[in-house]
Amino acid sequence: MLPAILECGIFKITAGPFNRVKLMVECMFCSPKRAFVANTKHTSSLHKHVRNCHPELLQKIKDKKNEQSLERRAQRNERRRKSQRNAAEDDEEDEDEVELEEYQTTII
Repeated sequence: MLPAILECGIFKITAGPFNRVKLMVECMFCSPKRAFVANTKHTSSLHKHVRNCHPELLQKIKDKKNEQSLERRAQRNERRRKSQRNAAEDDEEDEDEVELEEYQTTII
């Protein structure tokens, strides 16, 4: 998942990612378009540009961050539920094996 500032439509990725980190982006709100070399891990230069040149767009970034946070939380909860279901199924299989062993010992 890309950082929110790169997914909210303010910047357009024009090249990359190179080495899974570096990107070439351009600001969609500047005229003429301003190009930046960005990093998927450190986006402070992009935030600084938005804060200085387009402060009205800061809320758009915050909204996208909140949306991504909710998506990550939902994915994390789904993984936990799946893990718990698998653990419960394993426990049931173990109980079935124990019951089968007990049954077999009583027959013999």
